[in-house]
Amino acid sequence: MAPPTTHPVFHPTAQLDAAPPDLVLTSANRVVFHVHHCCLLAASTNHFAFLLDPPVEAIVALPESSQLISVMLHAIYNRPIGSPRPTSAVLIASLDTLKKYGIPLDRYVCANTPLFTALATLAQSRAIELYTLAAENDLYDLAAAASSYLISYNLSSITDEIAVRMGSLYLKKLFVLHSRRTKVVRGLLLTPPATHAPTRTCGADNQLRLLRHWDLATASLQTRACPSELSIIRALRAEFDPPLLRIGTSVGSLRSIISIIEPLLTCRDCKATLNARVRQMVVEWEETPVKCVSRFYVLYAHSMPRCLQRTI
Repeated sequence: MAPPTTHPVFHPTAQLDAAPPDLVLTSANRVVFHVHHCCLLAASTNHFAFLLDPPVEAIVALPESSQLISVMLHAIYNRPIGSPRPTSAVLIASLDTLKKYGIPLDRYVCANTPLFTALATLAQSRAIELYTLAAENDLYDLAAAASSYLISYNLSSITDEIAVRMGSLYLKKLFVLHSRRTKVVRGLLLTPPATHAPTRTCGADNQLRLLRHWDLATASLQTRACPSELSIIRALRAEFDPPLLRIGTSVGSLRSIISIIEPLLTCRDCKATLNARVRQMVVEWEETPVKCVSRFYVLYAHSMPRCLQRTI
């Protein structure tokens, strides 16, 4: 059996508190953590799973792995969770570990805490899993961070198990977010490009061609606009300003619909108004990001309408 090793952060001479460590925790894989009895008691609501009830042993053995214990202690001591960076599975499992040892999640996994920051990095790659985890633990800020990556998520793929874990409140928030943004993109598509001053080669009658093309290209989108409207805007941007976006779109048909409009136009000014309208749609859609300011509501930093919000 390999000899015990001391954790590189929680070692005997670490300056974690004004007083030196007075308690030793050991993990299942024989890693030793030097911590403070008072700090663990102050953080826990159940005397650290009743392991710190008197009389307290100088060495307390925990059944968890060193990775889980390390994440928990970093959260308790409010230290950034850095190298070696825990895996996503460890970060997700750490919430159950915190709950086991009576560490309140609403205090140690709220915005700007080390564990919140670490978990939020999973939002892009594991958005639905993170949202579900946050929902079942009523961690609104974390759910809001994950929801911004669920705009294009197919809600029909939510299983019964996931729905039960989310609960009715957070499941409803996700559906409302999708519904609200669907209405917005339909509204954006209903506004056609502006007409330009008549010229010798392009009068009012000729400009109706652009409007007809716009109506035809957007009619089907208005009738079947789905919650993946972020992908719609991404496709629009990809058509008219490729360098601005390097993310793919799930609405492949949109690109072909929009891209056929410009070649059908013979007027340079009509093409300019078409491009201007698309760019304006992108601006309206991607304006000021939302900011979570309360437990159950999100508002815009600059009084943006709620219908444009990008998180729950």
